[in-house]
Amino acid sequence: MMHQELFRKTLRGLGLSDSYGYYVDHLPAVTLAATNVITLLGMRRSERATVCGHFAALEMTSSIPNRRYARGLRRLGFGGDVTHFFDEHVEADAVHEQLAVGGMCAAIVDDDPGELSNIVFGVSVYLWFERALSERMLNSWRIEKTSLRQPIAGSQRERTDDLSVRQGRQGVAAIAQEQGRSVDLRIGRTAEIEALGQSRGGARFTR
Repeated sequence: MMHQELFRKTLRGLGLSDSYGYYVDHLPAVTLAATNVITLLGMRRSERATVCGHFAALEMTSSIPNRRYARGLRRLGFGGDVTHFFDEHVEADAVHEQLAVGGMCAAIVDDDPGELSNIVFGVSVYLWFERALSERMLNSWRIEKTSLRQPIAGSQRERTDDLSVRQGRQGVAAIAQEQGRSVDLRIGRTAEIEALGQSRGGARFTR
């Protein structure tokens, strides 16, 4: 079964909507930025090693959290329809880790050893955004407050896509400065990018 279908089952089992982008207006910018940065890097061929480093870091660190998500849901009384997505990713991401590190990243470095620093940079980008997202959630939970911009039952609407892209660019720029390197994340306007920007869950990439 495709992973999106497994996640659809999880959402339905939790009593949540499985409509695309249904909760996007509830998400803080940092949550969207942590995902949008993948597209931000992936749409630039010059950053192919960076996005592969990001991908490798994600796959290397996701198996244990997915196991914990599944265990937590089972402790709360949910069954396999809800936990299947996370259970599947315990093993799947372990396999993806080998492909990302031993396949993709190794091939890039074999072809051009100078790209190793960019792969490490991609790992740093991933960890920076995961830390920012984690701090947002944990700091909110410590004061018994939702980490969402508004509770799920709320109705207030405000677009956060531009803010998430801006925060994403600022995060990547900050890491690049720490590592003494420069990165140009400006992306020209094309029909494909404009279409992405118009999608409800997408981010608008502008100069």
